[in-house]
Amino acid sequence: MKSSNILPNAQVRQHFLDRHQLRKPPLGTQLEQTLSNLKFVQVDSINTLARAHDLILWSRQQSYRPPALRKMVDHRREAFEAWTHDASILPIAAFPHWRHKFTRDAALVQKRWKVWHRGDFLKQTETVLDQIARQGPLGSGDVGIRERRGTGGWWDWRPSKTALEYLWRTGHIEIKTNKKKNVIKIIGLWPEANVKFSPARTEKLIAELKRICLLADYDDISGLEILQHV
Repeated sequence: MKSSNILPNAQVRQHFLDRHQLRKPPLGTQLEQTLSNLKFVQVDSINTLARAHDLILWSRQQSYRPPALRKMVDHRREAFEAWTHDASILPIAAFPHWRHKFTRDAALVQKRWKVWHRGDFLKQTETVLDQIARQGPLGSGDVGIRERRGTGGWWDWRPSKTALEYLWRTGHIEIKTNKKKNVIKIIGLWPEANVKFSPARTEKLIAELKRICLLADYDDISGLEILQHV
């Protein structure tokens, strides 16, 4: 490698901090812009001082307050919850690209979950969708109430619970919350999601995400390739 291609460590550190929105004072007031700059934020249930995603957003925008993120998802539809490497919240502008991930995940999840989970969860998908259509938003405890409950193991979900997770992972339903529990609702036609798909915009997004992964020394970037299958 030529020496001209090597960046000084100090410059790399500054670039890393800049791409993670940590180089400037956290004085922003627009959560939509903060989330857009980050690309996504992982939803983390760990709550010691505060939930991890709230700390991430607050450290970049100190006017941020935790209820604001759920309002973006549940009320204003400026963001949506989906699966990246884990459950995450993304700007609504990413939704057209995520349609391709929903399609790809359907085949991958079916293959894996048929081995990992008990029962035939695919047979329960229509039942679960019909139940949501009749009763409205539901929690995971509301489906498959006559099925044998799990023993507490990570993958020991009853078939209807697995079907519910599958429908979310593949874009058929969305997660919304209230003060008591997570609730599920059939995904509708989102006006914000009708953005015309732009291959050029997708290529730019892939390049940006790959740069972030490489700067973070995160070598598993295979998941980004799904955006190229258009």
